[in-house]
Amino acid sequence: MSVMTVIYQNTKLKWFHVFSDRNGYNVIFALDHPDHVYGYGSNYWYKLGLGHTEPVETPVLIDDLCNRNIHELLVEDYYTVAIGGPDFNVVLMWGRFDRILHPGFEPTDVDFIKRPRALEFPFKVLKISLAIQHALILATTGQLYGIGANLYGQLGNNSLDNNIKMHMLAKVDIQEPIVDIYCCDWSSYALTSTGQVYSWGRNYNYYLGHRHCDDVYRPQLIQSLANIRIQSICLADSKSHFLSVSGQF
Repeated sequence: MSVMTVIYQNTKLKWFHVFSDRNGYNVIFALDHPDHVYGYGSNYWYKLGLGHTEPVETPVLIDDLCNRNIHELLVEDYYTVAIGGPDFNVVLMWGRFDRILHPGFEPTDVDFIKRPRALEFPFKVLKISLAIQHALILATTGQLYGIGANLYGQLGNNSLDNNIKMHMLAKVDIQEPIVDIYCCDWSSYALTSTGQVYSWGRNYNYYLGHRHCDDVYRPQLIQSLANIRIQSICLADSKSHFLSVSGQF
């Protein structure tokens, strides 16, 4: 009987996440009862949150993620974020510390967070979207925040100040209820409850969907989509794709 068969026996898989790193691939998955999280794979840059970088061939328990009701895993090239808790009050991060998403912590000479570490926010987190050096964070109240680098205005706070401290939150003002957020490289997007799309940040080759190619420092409505109700956004390489509620792509 395989290790996977033993783990799955008499229980239910809650979620799983497969992702690659620079040495191969990794798998992290969670069980429903008991609330345990397992991982295995190449484990480059502490991707599995086990405190070491040795490859793991068979599933092992990730202790720091167990019994935390983790319901979402977000993986970027340099770091990983897990969201959980009974009321969205648990956010954990591990990976490269010199990257982003460590609010309230001053930069240190530590290169890596080797195990999942709790992040403290002054609000409950509903969604997080990760990019190379910035992230968007949507609170359960509907308020949107940016954190990280701001070289192209991707934080959306109407400035081009890249000296903003990487560990400080920047408020993003959009006067509509936000239901989803997206980051890619140096750009940011927000989807509202009415299906409208706002974008800002780097606008190389009209990437943001506006009728100009200037960088945008605060959320700007994509006018060409104003009469189309969008339900989801897909960002890849230098292209942005939008799916409408009627199935148009």
